[in-house]
Amino acid sequence: MSKGYVPRLLVASFLGIVALSVLAAGMKPGAGTQKSQHLSHSQANLKFVPGRVIVKFKPAIKNAANSPEMHALRSTHNVLSALPAFPHFKNKQIAEKSGIGLSRIFVLTVPEDANIPRLVAQLKRDPALEYATPYH
Repeated sequence: MSKGYVPRLLVASFLGIVALSVLAAGMKPGAGTQKSQHLSHSQANLKFVPGRVIVKFKPAIKNAANSPEMHALRSTHNVLSALPAFPHFKNKQIAEKSGIGLSRIFVLTVPEDANIPRLVAQLKRDPALEYATPYH
């Protein structure tokens, strides 16, 4: 196995698990009771979880969970909580590699009535973030 294979496999596995969880939640009785929002007219069929956004900090941001950038993000965007997306990842050496950066990915919780497309657009302009996306 090549060095890059295992980290890519882990990320792909996580994303697959998230996708399956979202699909399974949509099949449960009563799962449709939560409001869904749409990204845009061009992506009308892509629904996401209200009140959740995934962000990844740039490699230059050290100790992202406690960084000034995280504190600014939380206060500016009314973030209720910011939890690591991979809290149980054991291999810190792989998690910290700048090409993967699993320790820099967080799930943000905001009020459920927040305008997620607008919030994501604002977060994408944040120079401390590598990316921001709705939680699908």
